[in-house]
Amino acid sequence: MNQSQAAVNPRCASVRRVTTRFRPTVEGMIWLAVAALLLYQGWLRTINLIALLASILIALWILNGAVVWSYRRLRQVAVRRQVHQEVFAGQPFVYELQIDNPTRHSFRNLTVICRDLTVPTEGFVPVLKPRSTAKAFGEGSTPRRGRHRWGPVEISSGFPFGLFRRRVEIDDSFETVVLPRLGHLDLQRFRRFLLGRTEYDARHQPMIRQPGSQTEFHGLREFRSGDSPRWIHWRTTARVGELMIREFEEPPASDLVLVLDPWLPDRPEKLRRQLDEVIATNRATIRRLLASGPPPSADKRKAKETSLARKELPYRVPLENLETAISLAATVCWEWNRLAGARISLLVWDGQSPQSVHSDGTSQGLLRLLERLALVEGGPGHDVEAQPWADSLKSSPLSSAPVLVLTTRPEATFGDGLWPSANRRIVSIRIAQGEQAEFFDAGHVSAGASLNGSLAFANGHTAAEVPGVPPHLPRETG
Repeated sequence: MNQSQAAVNPRCASVRRVTTRFRPTVEGMIWLAVAALLLYQGWLRTINLIALLASILIALWILNGAVVWSYRRLRQVAVRRQVHQEVFAGQPFVYELQIDNPTRHSFRNLTVICRDLTVPTEGFVPVLKPRSTAKAFGEGSTPRRGRHRWGPVEISSGFPFGLFRRRVEIDDSFETVVLPRLGHLDLQRFRRFLLGRTEYDARHQPMIRQPGSQTEFHGLREFRSGDSPRWIHWRTTARVGELMIREFEEPPASDLVLVLDPWLPDRPEKLRRQLDEVIATNRATIRRLLASGPPPSADKRKAKETSLARKELPYRVPLENLETAISLAATVCWEWNRLAGARISLLVWDGQSPQSVHSDGTSQGLLRLLERLALVEGGPGHDVEAQPWADSLKSSPLSSAPVLVLTTRPEATFGDGLWPSANRRIVSIRIAQGEQAEFFDAGHVSAGASLNGSLAFANGHTAAEVPGVPPHLPRETG
């Protein structure tokens, strides 16, 4: 990776490989065949005008080949990719190509094809002058999180007639980290769920009052056994004739510890391979049934497709639950980081021990959390012991923050052993049971689904000014 790429995106890596090809085009072969036919007819019938025309066509064919052959220095052209924004799975983004010509030769009519992402994009550079740089902009999206390896960039030219074409394919192994997909989180419902859940035993959920913490006056109520006499409101007590006590509302907590248990019944690559095999088998079965006789009725076909789809569930459902858990974790980190003074710690089980990542509310801290979530693979692992988690919670800088446990296990056994030693509020969400549906929608993406970035970039706008571009990480001000 060269220094310029590292300066733009330190999370990217590249190793340059160049492949060049020189050959006549289909149009060039037709041109040559027509010229040969005219030359043969002119020689056979002794028509000099036709023979002269054929000779001119052949000379132009050779001239075009010589010009395109001289473009062999096109392989020295360097292509640098730049992504000026964070890339989220399933959301469109704009990227920039810088085409540098270090030679003393100019190249004309260059066609640039980026075989990246979901759909290859194609651009045109009229002229690339010596020792100059041309810029091109592309739009794309990638459906999956994690490390994304971009495809090669092909630069070709057939100047001036397009009878020959020299193609240079530059594969720089450019990689970037695609952040998890962001869904829609109802923050108010989520905070009520996190801070006001009452299903757990009170001895496992002690209320920890921070010294000097600020509370808001909520109202008055009757005195109950166990209330502190310090909060008795004596004026109201004298007026109504019974003890009345002030009731305070604790301010919403701004700290959160997020625990992710990315459990899968098997290795993720094996599950994906088995899912692809089952899908291919089901499609072959449908094609064989349709070709073996008269087409079935709509009800029979639907029943057959439903029975075949059930074969995919043992492999599809665990993978979808894992992606939902990671998307929920990323969305919580995103929304929580927007709160004033918010801090969040992330604990992820990597198969051996919990790994902790902490954010202090800055954009760089949030980026560390999202990148860690983007690289989560998941797996079967072994029975999770409570002691490593308890030790990680004790060493967390957020010693009294509530704990949110996201687990993809089908049974709610994870996190139970944390309560005796954690001494804090712990809430578990079982993704397999759909307990997040009350406040989270993974299918609803808050960012714009359309993009019209090339024109805005070409007119000198920044990525933040382009309508429809996925949201950028919030930047610090002041």
